[in-house]
Amino acid sequence: MEFDVIIIGAGPAGTACAKTFIDNKSSLKILLIEKETFPRDKVCGDALTYSALPLIKEIFPELLNSIPSRSSSRKYRIYYEGGNTLQHQGEFDVIPRKILDNLLFETIKNQNISIQQNCYVKDISLNENSNEVLCVKDNEPIIYKAKWILAADGSNSVVKRKTGPLEHDEKTGAVRQYVKGLKSHHDELLFFLDMKHHGYFWIFPFLSNDEYWANIGCGSFIKTDFNPHKQFKYFMNNQYIQSYMDEAQYIDKPVGFPLDLDDTKNCRLKLHQPIAGNGYLLLGDAAGLVHPYTGEGISTALFSGRLAAQLLLDNNDRQEIVRSYEKRLLKHLHKSYRLRTTSLLLNVPRMLPKPFLSPYLETINLLGHLVSPVVYYYFELLTWNTGPGNIIWSELLIVFLAAFGFIGLLREKARKEKFYWLMLFIGIYSLILALIYSFLPYKTPWNLLQFYCGYIILAGYGFSLIWRFKADIKGKLVITIFIVGGTLHLIWQSWAGSFLYYADPNNPYVYGHTSNDIKIVSEFIDKVASVHPDGKDMYIEVIFPGSDYWPLPWYLRDYPNVGWWDKVDLAVPAASVVIASPEAEKDLIEKWFEKPPPGQKSLYMPLFDEYTALRPGVELRGYVRKDIRDKLQVDN
Repeated sequence: MEFDVIIIGAGPAGTACAKTFIDNKSSLKILLIEKETFPRDKVCGDALTYSALPLIKEIFPELLNSIPSRSSSRKYRIYYEGGNTLQHQGEFDVIPRKILDNLLFETIKNQNISIQQNCYVKDISLNENSNEVLCVKDNEPIIYKAKWILAADGSNSVVKRKTGPLEHDEKTGAVRQYVKGLKSHHDELLFFLDMKHHGYFWIFPFLSNDEYWANIGCGSFIKTDFNPHKQFKYFMNNQYIQSYMDEAQYIDKPVGFPLDLDDTKNCRLKLHQPIAGNGYLLLGDAAGLVHPYTGEGISTALFSGRLAAQLLLDNNDRQEIVRSYEKRLLKHLHKSYRLRTTSLLLNVPRMLPKPFLSPYLETINLLGHLVSPVVYYYFELLTWNTGPGNIIWSELLIVFLAAFGFIGLLREKARKEKFYWLMLFIGIYSLILALIYSFLPYKTPWNLLQFYCGYIILAGYGFSLIWRFKADIKGKLVITIFIVGGTLHLIWQSWAGSFLYYADPNNPYVYGHTSNDIKIVSEFIDKVASVHPDGKDMYIEVIFPGSDYWPLPWYLRDYPNVGWWDKVDLAVPAASVVIASPEAEKDLIEKWFEKPPPGQKSLYMPLFDEYTALRPGVELRGYVRKDIRDKLQVDN
């Protein structure tokens, strides 16, 4: 059987890839092969980090009711030797992989792709125009053919073994065990470091059927001389770990699993084998996309799966797909891994003498509350970003001219110019303001306007200096081409940002924007009002936790009888039209169907036919009383 794309493996990378093809209504013929049958377990630490959770919201928006779960946390704590601790904030969740992977898999079932479960990939063959995958299902060999093979089959990937040298494919190990019956549910993720053995132990608590459980285990951030089972026993004798494990019941035996960590040198990533080639891409663990210090790999699996699908949808040039995949993936990893920050937490304490460890951690703790680790956020935003359609979004011309202008102000003869002191003040003021905003934790694209206006003025001064620069004809021509080309790019970028990609989540200058779906919401409500007995005077309930319903007040400004709620009020009569967050659905069902006495219950139906978002990752749902919905259908 022949396909356009074969995805091997239905973990986070494989399902994210398949879901991207599905959501884009791709005409490509897709086959997803999974060696087991869902639901199935995957040995893992089960933690979803601040990098993974936003990706799940973007790729699998229908899971917003389930993820984050009741086990979500906003902080983690690191224990160092001698009882020193470090606490940091972040968004985390703990969901056993048997549950998580099945949730992701359910979103792609019964869609326009073929799925083969309990199908083991035995071998592959890569050819110029078509690749072959030899599988075994029910003890029968099957051969599938495809133009592209996307390998999401884990650290022991069949595709990886066939496509790259394995002499540098060294793995470290980790161990996982489940426990239940903890004394209490700790609202933070716990790490215990053993600097001597380059190892770490984790306790990731979660709720299971209202009972306190935890995923516990140990791993290493080096690839040699580490015995995970031996180290696990060593950690279990730690007094701090014992204090958490007291009275815990051990559900299973410690289970080992391999970790194919990314290589690093001087806090930079180094690929030890190709992750893409003619007709294949390696995704997730198959590409070794595992954080070199923490072993976290779900976020990079999700990103690589989505990226692979996007590139195949946008491009037919094999070589360009391979180049773009490696380039964009490495760029994301450098940004996502935060290696310099992680090194400050793990490597530096290991090298410090014990008397210096406590003051160092206290300093890091203080800075952690005051300073964002991504201090280069605004610089990167202004200089080089790959946005929708693989287009470069950049203000590099302005930044270059502003830098040239500021350097020009340092010349001795610049002091004789008329507006020297004003320009110098603008330059210093803008530079200091940029540094302040870079170190503040709260970051949004619009914050850069505070100092970018000064950059634009400096850029004008820089342009005047360049234009007065004494150069020959070739030099003037180069300068003219640079200025004109940069100006045309800025003009096009302004037009594209305003009329093409104004609500695209991949636009780097878009942040927390309203989805285009808001127009659909407004149109549907207008249609309901046209058949409702009360017209625009009908009662509408809007229910969002934390009153997070903006900009609905603007779009519903012509409706005087709108009730704005942060939770379902069971005492208030039910409206005929309800716009609500998915989190409110359970209480709404109680209000409509459980609370009213027999004979006074009304049936409610979905108002929207498809997934509808208020903003990226913020789903809203509409409900309308059935009698109104019936009138609407008759009129239409």
